[in-house]
Amino acid sequence: MRIVSVNRNFLEKSRRSLYNTIGHRLEKILPPVIFDGIMLIGQIREVFEKNKPTMGERTRYRAPGIPMRIYYYRIFPLPGNRAVESAMLLVDDVTEQVRLGEEVRRIERHLASIVESASDIVLSTDIKGRIWTWNAAARKLSGYSEYEVKEHFFFEYCTADQQKEVKELFASIKTGKKSQMAEWDLITRHGATVPVSWVLSPMKDDSLFIS
Repeated sequence: MRIVSVNRNFLEKSRRSLYNTIGHRLEKILPPVIFDGIMLIGQIREVFEKNKPTMGERTRYRAPGIPMRIYYYRIFPLPGNRAVESAMLLVDDVTEQVRLGEEVRRIERHLASIVESASDIVLSTDIKGRIWTWNAAARKLSGYSEYEVKEHFFFEYCTADQQKEVKELFASIKTGKKSQMAEWDLITRHGATVPVSWVLSPMKDDSLFIS
């Protein structure tokens, strides 16, 4: 378990020199908390024994006076002539990627909550007009659950004399035209027609957002 090589990035971040790193045992170089948390020595021994890399995993570490960091690590065997002679430990600081991912999920949950609680009908479709989402206002007004309408074409819930216009407007948005407005009747579960003023807006992921 002695270190035989390190890259410049490791030396810079650990503030060590080659002289006091190469040849030293791993547990003397890395913080003890890392060994306790992920059983690093055991994983390295397993790589030597099985000659197989570990699955990538994440671990958290906070040095005194430094905010918590998140690292992704993996261990690879480096075979020699007859057996594994050394193992390579690759570590990547993924703190920022994780933080951004969590922030994106938080924003998505917030937006989903706004859409769901809106008093207006809000639904989304793919570029062909198949329904993806159907908020509470749409469910209440139409009598259809989201499960019932999902992947059905939006025009199916419009009156027969308006379906051609609906298809044409969806097609125009597909070609890149900006938001448009239309007056179409929504057919409810019980066959009633409800006049609705719709605003169709293209989304960045090429689906359509209708409210």
